[in-house]
Amino acid sequence: RAVGSLGPGHLVLGFVVGVHDTLSRAGGVCSPYTGVNQGQMRDVAKAFFVVNPNLRNMDAADLVTLALVEAWPCATRPSRPSRGF
Repeated sequence: RAVGSLGPGHLVLGFVVGVHDTLSRAGGVCSPYTGVNQGQMRDVAKAFFVVNPNLRNMDAADLVTLALVEAWPCATRPSRPSRGF
């Protein structure tokens, strides 16, 4: 593999983070603004797949959405930190 090429793990990470960011901006998932990194987002999705093998026939974006919403429902979102402007 060439230096700098992306492997399957990077593609999975990018997909999960993309779904998360899209949901977050739309108000569909409410992970904390601090304390959650991209690897944790991926781990949440992977754990959901293991626990729910019967759902694997669903669209990938729908599966990741279910995993992230279950992990970070909007009722538990902390207030957004001030950006100072």
